[in-house]
Amino acid sequence: MPDAALVARLGSDEGALDELFRRHRRMVLAYGARRCYQPADVADLLAATFLAALKTASRYDPTKGDVGPWLLALAHRQLGSMPGRQSSPRRAGRTDPAPRVLSDDAIARIEEQIDAAQCSVEIEHALLGLSERHREALRLVDYDHLTPTDAAQVTGLRPSAFRFRLARARRAFRSALRDPVPVARPRVALEVH
Repeated sequence: MPDAALVARLGSDEGALDELFRRHRRMVLAYGARRCYQPADVADLLAATFLAALKTASRYDPTKGDVGPWLLALAHRQLGSMPGRQSSPRRAGRTDPAPRVLSDDAIARIEEQIDAAQCSVEIEHALLGLSERHREALRLVDYDHLTPTDAAQVTGLRPSAFRFRLARARRAFRSALRDPVPVARPRVALEVH
């Protein structure tokens, strides 16, 4: 689907924002990395830019330009209105005239955090589709780092029965990740690490 069609669907299709974000996040990230002093500011700018895109999508006119420059214009406006942002190095207590550019490693860390946040949402939805017994088996082994034998003791099962439950839980989880089913309301609150 073309970018302009994604923007047109931003208000009605929640997947449109995800796809637009996937396509253009690196461009906005690079823009912010060249203009911000802190990695946290880059992440804030990225979030603010796509939130502004969601709010102003109805005003986007494809005859005036592509989506990429439109997003950068939104990023530019968001950068100027970020609370606490220092507009010049001197105001920030710096003597160098040019803003510090984030290193490639810092940009990579920001990208990893963004990817992890998106992945954690997909994991949470997949977990919500499982039975409570399967969720608990996965939590005990994968989040609490218990051995299957120790996790069996926690659940009151024989180790062989717990291993069987864990294998079924992992199979169901992989299936849920491959073929996600939308969950209307979470039945439980999860901590995804």
